[in-house]
Amino acid sequence: MIQEIFPGVYVAEIETEMVGVRHLNYSFLRGAVGERSVLIDCGFPEKADPSCGTALREVMRTLGFRPDGLDVLITHGHKDHLGQARALAAEGARIFVNPEDMDQSAILNTLLMDEAGRRQLFRLVGLETYDRETYEAFWQAADCFSEGYEGVWDFPYLPIRPGDCRQVGDYRLEVTALPGHTRGELGFFARAQKFIFSGDHILEEVAPIVSNIGEFPNALSSYIASLGEAAARFSDYLFVPGHGAPFRNPRTAVEKTIRYYHRHCENLYHIVRAAEEPLLLRDIGAMAYRRYQRPLTEKEREVCIQIWFKTYACLKYLEEQGALREEIKEGASYWQSLQ
Repeated sequence: MIQEIFPGVYVAEIETEMVGVRHLNYSFLRGAVGERSVLIDCGFPEKADPSCGTALREVMRTLGFRPDGLDVLITHGHKDHLGQARALAAEGARIFVNPEDMDQSAILNTLLMDEAGRRQLFRLVGLETYDRETYEAFWQAADCFSEGYEGVWDFPYLPIRPGDCRQVGDYRLEVTALPGHTRGELGFFARAQKFIFSGDHILEEVAPIVSNIGEFPNALSSYIASLGEAAARFSDYLFVPGHGAPFRNPRTAVEKTIRYYHRHCENLYHIVRAAEEPLLLRDIGAMAYRRYQRPLTEKEREVCIQIWFKTYACLKYLEEQGALREEIKEGASYWQSLQ
């Protein structure tokens, strides 16, 4: 379904075939005659999710856009937001990305897509202390994060950073930093018309994953602070997220997300405090999500891998607060209470 939320500004919400991401948005701003138009984010790569590629082309045909007349502005470097950048660039689109986020995303995704990086991640969470069968089962589950994504970050791009601005038709788009979900996530806002393309920074339906793994220290505290700043600065704006319908009153979604993370951190704290000895990261996550001491399906193992990232961010937040302490032993992350 395509909505025209302002004159010449369109949002198309499409369904995906990917586990954990039911919907995503393609947003367009029509440029003036003879000027380039803008696409905000470009979904999963077609090789991983053919429906995403088909839907993008259908929306572009319906609205009369061609790749060689588009500038694609990427909110952040996750593969469900820049997945078709390489294909669009090959057809003449110009891609704009925050270089800081591309660097961060390369680190994070190498941990799953590169063999050495994956072994490093598995060692950190403590999988090497488990039996070979469990280790190999998680290795196989991690393949879902790499299959269909070969070369997805390998495309020519132009830098775009907080403070930049550009005119698109009647709209002056300004660029702002929205750190937390990723280190270099960007928002694109029109001050006069009061709308903002906010990526995955604030979502109504779910709490976005935050990760400390990959050279992003203090990720959760940065995210919580940034949420409050965005809700105050853009309190009367229409938010156009990367997933879900456009919405107003961001404070409601922000408070819901912050409550979620505070409750989750409190739960993790009590798990670690109740333990008689330091706990591995993987065990903490398993107990927090009640998946301890029972066989997991392959899809549950895929979810567990995502849980590791969120769990580690919460544990590092608790370490910042002086509640927990991490000790790295032979590459594995162990946690114990300080209170």
